[in-house]
Parts: sequence; C-alpha cells; structure tokens
Amino acid sequence: MQIFGTLARTTANGNIRLYLNTDTASVFQAGTSTRNAGAEIGRYPFSPGASGTWGSMDLYELMVFDRTLTDAEGDAVAAALVAHWAIAQITSQLVLEGDSIMAGSGLSAGENAASVIAAPGAALVPGTWRVVSMASSGNTITNLLARRDVANSWSAMLLPGENVMAFEIGRNDFAGTATAAQHYTNVVAYLNSTTSGVLQKGWAVRIMANIATAPTLQAKIEPFRTLIRDPQFLTDTLSGPGQGFEGKVGVIPTDLIEKSPDGTIFAISADAGDTTYYQGDSTHPSATGAMVRVTGGDTPQYGLLAGLPQI
Repeated sequence: MQIFGTLARTTANGNIRLYLNTDTASVFQAGTSTRNAGAEIGRYPFSPGASGTWGSMDLYELMVFDRTLTDAEGDAVAAALVAHWAIAQITSQLVLEGDSIMAGSGLSAGENAASVIAAPGAALVPGTWRVVSMASSGNTITNLLARRDVANSWSAMLLPGENVMAFEIGRNDFAGTATAAQHYTNVVAYLNSTTSGVLQKGWAVRIMANIATAPTLQAKIEPFRTLIRDPQFLTDTLSGPGQGFEGKVGVIPTDLIEKSPDGTIFAISADAGDTTYYQGDSTHPSATGAMVRVTGGDTPQYGLLAGLPQI
C-alpha cells in the first residue's frame, strides 16, 4: 500500500510536486490548454486510449482539492494519510527487470511477479520494502542498458537501506543473432561498467537463470546458464572473493525449481510444454508458474525471493 499524490501547478507557480508516501519530487510543467474534460480514475478522459492501457489498482481513499496547495499543505496531507493508513517508512527496494517473462505478458492484473510479491497480505517482503517492475515485453539487454542510463533512471534512485535488482533477460536476444557467449559479455557489461554499471551505481544484483523454452532457443539458454554459474562470472563482475563488489551478485537457479508432483517445471523444453506452468507458448509462465517462479514452490531456495528479508 502506498500514497501517491500530485500538486498540479505550472512551473511559474512552483512546479508540479509529486508524492510517494512522504517522499517528493518537483517537475517542470507548462500550462495545459485542456479544460472541462472531467476526470476519471485510471485514465485520461480527454484522450482515454484503449482498454488494456488503463491504470489498475486497489483504491482505498481519494482526496481532491478545489484549489492549489502549497508545498507545506501538500506535505501535511501526505503525512496525515501515511499516519492514517499506518504505512511504514520505505527504506529498501526490489527492482525487477527483464522482458515479458518478468513483466507478466498474458497475465491478468495482480498475477505478474511484482504484484505477487507486493500483494496485500502476502507477507513476502517486509512493509519497509517497495517493489518496482521495470520489465517490458520484447526487451533485450540493449533495452535494459538504455533504462539503466536514462536521466532519472531507477538505477539512480537509491534508498538508505537495501537496494536490490533482480532480472531475467535473454529470450529475445537468443531469438535474434546473439550467442550464449555474446549475451554473457553484454550482461557482464550491464552489471560492471566503469561508471554506469548497475554495481557501480550501488545495487546488489540477482540474476535469474533463464527458464526453459522451445528447443531451438533452449540450445542457447543452457550454455548461458552454465556461463553465469561458473565462478568466472563473479570475477568478471568484480563480485568474487576479495573484489570490490564481493557478495553483491547472486545467481538464482530458477531453472531448478520443483513443484510436486511434477518435479522440475522450468528446466528443460519438455517442462516448457506443461500448460500448468506455461501459457501454451513455451515461453511465458501462467499465473501458477509466475507464482512458483517467485516463491520457488517446493524449493524456495531457488525462487526469486530466496535470500531476501521476509516477514
């Protein structure tokens, strides 16, 4: 649960002020010419777009003011709402990156990895943690690099506690021309670059061994899994014993997850054909598969959350 708020003001009148709980940011904004368009929750009525692109949320309370608030007034409203709903101060975060497998393509609202982890009452992470999904369908490692380096990127938004990024990427890279070795080199550069690497920016990293897929791409996924399991991967990312980022990189063996009575469910191409855990395309987890990918099923030490603080 979180408080999200906006003080809608032009730059000349103090900038738009954004709220996430009691954290704030100011954004330059010119005036808008749209008037009398009304308002809706979850979409912009002046240009609503199509169903499937609208916001989805559980809304507990909405406050609207008929005049411009000052910073002090907005801060007071945010503080009162945080206190009323007993929202803990957010000090740590888990960012999820990757392609449609992590984003949850084909799933209903509330079934993707981020929603599973942060679901009210799930108690999978402490209330002092936030969970943010940056993953997007069709992505390759190039897209992740671009998001890492854009101005005001997630990678620049450190919190005072733990800052952890978990990712799975490669399915779309392998569908192109990338070999396992080429993809490995690109992933290492994503994590470890002189000034812009995820590690250099202050994050701990959890790379998830790619889940199974159809045989053609599986032939690339398996050698890539071997490469990231080799101790050389930690050396290459400067996260091995005695190196600058020692202990900051962990390999999550998602492919070894087991669920009774089926055994492994993400390891080999035959697993990817099981429509209990996949959507019938040998690529995307079903709602059940997405849940087990997060929790680890009968092998929680292999799930996305293994080793993270839990309630």
